Amino acid sequence: MEAVENKEALLEASRALRLERERQKELAAQRANEIELMQELQETSARLTQQLSDLRAASHGTTPEG
Repeated sequence: MEAVENKEALLEASRALRLERERQKELAAQRANEIELMQELQETSARLTQQLSDLRAASHGTTPEG
């Protein structure tokens, strides 16, 4: 009887470990996606900042009438 109880406990522990490993794998993939998105956003921000700077420099000394 003890062997059956031990077997069930081991199976449950095995299931829990498998679920935790799957969760860790999903979290790692999510983190990689978020890092990639963050890099894209930083590049976009840098590009837009440069465009704004260029527009300000181009408009320096001009009047509202053109």
